[in-house]
Amino acid sequence: MRIYYRGPDALLTDEHFTWHGPERAHFSIRDLREVGRVRSVAAGLSSRTLLGVGAILASTVPWLLAAPFAAYSVILIVLATAVTTLAVGRRRKVSLWQVQATYHGSRVTIYASADERVFNQVTRALSRAIGDARSPVPPNRLAPL
Repeated sequence: MRIYYRGPDALLTDEHFTWHGPERAHFSIRDLREVGRVRSVAAGLSSRTLLGVGAILASTVPWLLAAPFAAYSVILIVLATAVTTLAVGRRRKVSLWQVQATYHGSRVTIYASADERVFNQVTRALSRAIGDARSPVPPNRLAPL
């Protein structure tokens, strides 16, 4: 068995492609048709940003209970920071790269990644695996004369 790519999110051999994504997906290389790359751009906030803004806002509640007059200036600073974070976070664009293919007659996403470098490694390996699987001569043997 020849391994074309082995990483934390995918395993690609000469016969199978396994994606350890949101749901574990397993595909036979010989059954993949019309394989293509798709890039989608999504604007929005990351979960880390939302958690940070929520933590900042939640931390202002004790100030309201302890010293209401001193809390007003702190709350204004916290709210200004939260609003700025939300405004900047909305402009941030996240690219999601996908490999889509026809598999057993259905169009499916066989791999997706937000990391372009890893995505390119996987797609190069997948291209080699598909080419070797469909070549009439086995990849490591000489053709008979």
